[in-house]
Amino acid sequence: NWVYSEWIGPVTLAAETAPSALNVIYNQAPTDNIVITGSYTYNDANNDPEGTSLYQWYTATSASGANKLTIPGQTSKQISITNAQFGYYIGFGVTAKALTGTITGTEVVYYNPTIAKLATPKAINLSFTGTNTTGLVGNTLTGTYSYTTNGSAGTESETILKGYTASNATDLGTQVGTGGTYTPTTADLGKFIIFEVTPKTNTGATGDPVRIVRNGATQILDLTSQAVQAAYSLRKLRAAYTGNAVQVRRSSDGTFRDIGFTATGLLDEATLSAFVGTATGTVSVWYDQSGNGRNVSNATILEQPFIVSGGIVEKYNGLPTIRFLKTSIANSNNQSRLYNTTSIANVTSLMGIFGFTYSATYPNNEGVVTDYTGSGGFSSLGLYAQYNSSALAGFTNNNGSGYKNKIAFSGGTGSMIPISNLSVIYIENNTSSLPPNTIWNGINIGQYLSVAGRNWGGPISEVILYNSRLNDNSYADVLSLQDAQMLYYLGK
Repeated sequence: NWVYSEWIGPVTLAAETAPSALNVIYNQAPTDNIVITGSYTYNDANNDPEGTSLYQWYTATSASGANKLTIPGQTSKQISITNAQFGYYIGFGVTAKALTGTITGTEVVYYNPTIAKLATPKAINLSFTGTNTTGLVGNTLTGTYSYTTNGSAGTESETILKGYTASNATDLGTQVGTGGTYTPTTADLGKFIIFEVTPKTNTGATGDPVRIVRNGATQILDLTSQAVQAAYSLRKLRAAYTGNAVQVRRSSDGTFRDIGFTATGLLDEATLSAFVGTATGTVSVWYDQSGNGRNVSNATILEQPFIVSGGIVEKYNGLPTIRFLKTSIANSNNQSRLYNTTSIANVTSLMGIFGFTYSATYPNNEGVVTDYTGSGGFSSLGLYAQYNSSALAGFTNNNGSGYKNKIAFSGGTGSMIPISNLSVIYIENNTSSLPPNTIWNGINIGQYLSVAGRNWGGPISEVILYNSRLNDNSYADVLSLQDAQMLYYLGK
């Protein structure tokens, strides 16, 4: 016999609902890995099987999804974090879809509660290199750097190199080159030169751009507040200076003329060349730009140094210079020098630009800058450079010490880099217990004291005398000034 249970019913269908995504999450925080993977649980109250659910990755500015933006093209369960997402919250969105019944559910988005960060590469040890042959103008500067992964994945690829020029050290500047090299023009003299590196990996991670700024300023006395006792140059050293650079005598008719500067602070070569023509021009006065009126001069025509020879402006490393001539050891009338005879009560440091090419015919080249007769303490601070028949003594301040230079020693007491090259020099009274030096009898440029036959043979482009050690012996000013001098004169 059959036995029946009670009837259950009537049978009805469950209310139709859309599918949903539960437990939406991704496997790792974006700080831990470049690739992150999303996951979720499919749910459908009507047991409709899952169809092709939709995925979308987002950025937002908070864990609640504020300012949500889609990440274009990122519609799979995985995403590779790139630099474009740095600083944002990363969201993984799932829109569940069923094969039957109500097909499309409501999107559920999970945001990681930490801001997405990814290790990026770095560029370090930025510097410039260049050839020491033509000065800044026309001399190709090459930026160099070291690349470090800084914990980022991948290898270096497509790092961005740019060059800029700017009117000051804080300007972003105007881009003038790519690829890490740039050849400055005359328009760049007096500007700051900038090399910028933005490191990148082959995975797309991009580091922060970093820069090195080189000071190409021509008006270098505006870089320091130190008191200047005397300053001589063929470029304007201070923006407020309104005087001339030199007084020039032309050989064709003995006429004198003051030669000033261009609007950018460079020597007015056009006026100089037009005045001298095809003749020879000698310097009768080198004007002091310190404001103290300590001009150096020489009325003896045969002792005046050259600034134009046969219609050609004298240059060293492509820049105008004054060429001091050591033509005869025996005849002092053929030796160049510029001087004054006014005492200066306080001179403790000296900075200058000098060049020399050795000739065995005229050894013992000395007397770049000295006291006029050697009396007083300045004789121990004067700058000499001796090249005798057997050895290079180099630049010295008499006792062989007191240097604070960007350019390294070449070895030996009193020795500097070989004086066959242009040199950037800073020296000072090296004994702190000594009182400030006194120039008792005036400045003598181009001759060792007042001794005939011990003159300098070669270019002198710039001489600056300070009343004390620069920047209280910390040398921050020294390095800033020498950096500007090296870029301008040496192109490096």
